[in-house]
Amino acid sequence: MKKIFNTIVLRNPFVEDMKKFREFANRSADAGVTHLTFTEIERSYWEIDDPADPYLNWSIVHTSMLKIFPPEILKDWVPTEYAKRAREMISERASILKEAGLKGASFLYDPMYWPEEVFQRRPDLRGPRTDMPERCIHPRYSPCIDHPEVLSFYRDSFRSLYDLSGKILDLIIIRSGDSGAGVCWSDLYNGANGPEKCRNIRMQDRIGRFMRESLSDIQKVGGETRIFIGGGKFLDSVAELISGMPEAGGFYSHARTGKGGERILSGFHSNFSLYPVKGIPNPLETLDRLSSCHELGWKDIVFFTCPALYGNDWDGDLPVINTISSFLRRPVTSRSEKIALLRKVAGDIHGSENADDVLDAWLNISEGADFMKAADIGTGGFFIFLTSLAQRWLTRPLVAFPENLSEDERSYYKPYLFQANPAHESPDLLDLEPARIIEGAGGLQLFNQVFDAGFSKYNSALAKLRRASVRSGADSELAKQVHAIQILICILRNIKNCVNFQIKIERLKNIASMEKEYCSKFIQHKAMRRAMIESRWERVEINRLLRAEIDNSLELAGLLEGRGIELIETASLSNQQTAFLLGVNLAEDLHKKTKIMMNHIAEIDQLIGFMESR
Repeated sequence: MKKIFNTIVLRNPFVEDMKKFREFANRSADAGVTHLTFTEIERSYWEIDDPADPYLNWSIVHTSMLKIFPPEILKDWVPTEYAKRAREMISERASILKEAGLKGASFLYDPMYWPEEVFQRRPDLRGPRTDMPERCIHPRYSPCIDHPEVLSFYRDSFRSLYDLSGKILDLIIIRSGDSGAGVCWSDLYNGANGPEKCRNIRMQDRIGRFMRESLSDIQKVGGETRIFIGGGKFLDSVAELISGMPEAGGFYSHARTGKGGERILSGFHSNFSLYPVKGIPNPLETLDRLSSCHELGWKDIVFFTCPALYGNDWDGDLPVINTISSFLRRPVTSRSEKIALLRKVAGDIHGSENADDVLDAWLNISEGADFMKAADIGTGGFFIFLTSLAQRWLTRPLVAFPENLSEDERSYYKPYLFQANPAHESPDLLDLEPARIIEGAGGLQLFNQVFDAGFSKYNSALAKLRRASVRSGADSELAKQVHAIQILICILRNIKNCVNFQIKIERLKNIASMEKEYCSKFIQHKAMRRAMIESRWERVEINRLLRAEIDNSLELAGLLEGRGIELIETASLSNQQTAFLLGVNLAEDLHKKTKIMMNHIAEIDQLIGFMESR
């Protein structure tokens, strides 16, 4: 059989159950996947040194080499037990990959920032500022990889990882330029920056030396590990960057970079992330990626590249794995061939009697994702993640005057808002910091039009899966997918309700302000100071919207009861909730939200003068 791809890497950020990891590895090996990543470790909550600074929520979900093998200089920062647990988990996964006949890949964010106290002791090691200034309070700096001592840390740690893996470490993938990781004088959120002493070193020389040093001790014992780095912009020309790399090195094209070919590892993530909902496959998207890479002649690819935005634990992965397997046996390119392939996959998994309904559901899920991405203004496909989670739209009450909520009413959601600037602690739901999404009635009309088209696709998928699940039974995998899509639909309704509420309440407040001014000038009798017809209609519309969100929140709380909570990613413990991870008491928080909204719903009437403010 002709080899279609040299490398297919599947990333699995949070598969901590080793029985599940073994099943996943065996399925992947049978499908023709070449590598699984095995170095993802538990979230490093200990990094959060200031709860008011949200930026480190990005870094705590990513693995850095020096979190696993901290050098002496970082021993006071990285907890000993944390690093020990990480190495034990990595070792166990490596053994499973070896048994399955798979190669190991590490996916790392490096060079990762270090705490300021380390640089206070060793200022000569300070490299570039690597935070995102609009989304942080404290500046963060990574070490300078031009410094020989820093290079030695990475050289030693990669050799240690190779030994720990039982020599199955075949691929090192490094993303830089994001989440607190960065290289001197590359294009970072703070612009190109770093110490003056290394400013004139050519970027291809800097990256090339880092790669050679990282591999040198592995190569001394006969290892043939390859290393790819990317994610940030190092040079305008990828070919020029590659020219300075060792033979075993290459460029990692992360997600939207959209590059492939010789010595390039092409990374992909989903067009529209459904995180935190689990168990809803989109095999057509995977098939389209495979087909496109095959036609372009791209031989090295990695799927699902961003765990902070996906939290992918491979629930419901069988359609995706089987799609990869089917494509590798017989590549397809035309739309009709793809549909035929997916229909067979659907029939093989769920029975021939359900094949057409399941296929239609998958097509609708894929089309829904395309519409949702078009409706998504400014989040790059991460609309759910950056709104329902990071701004807690899902549990945050919609009220006319959020600035008047008591501390107790804010206490269950405010600590988890991804907001760094106190000025952004505003009642504006659409302020995602640093950008505000969607403006005015025109923007809202366009958003609703495209969003509704996507929403209808997910509803169609639900109807198809529900019909198939009736045939399969209440305990089937299809019944589980029905439940997951019902949860997703509630989250999508929440997004639409929040966007509409913010635009409409702003409009109503503007109208009320103008009417108040008009009344104070021309209508002296207090009893006549009532809102004009326009604001009355706005009030009716907003009250309908508020009732819809209350009902939606209660419906979602009901869906999460019992085993439903297993279909959404939440923290395991109450103290592990973050801006990017919902709390274990999510259903309880939804009930709090609805009670607060009911307690404040009359404020809409106060706003337009139907009753006096209390």
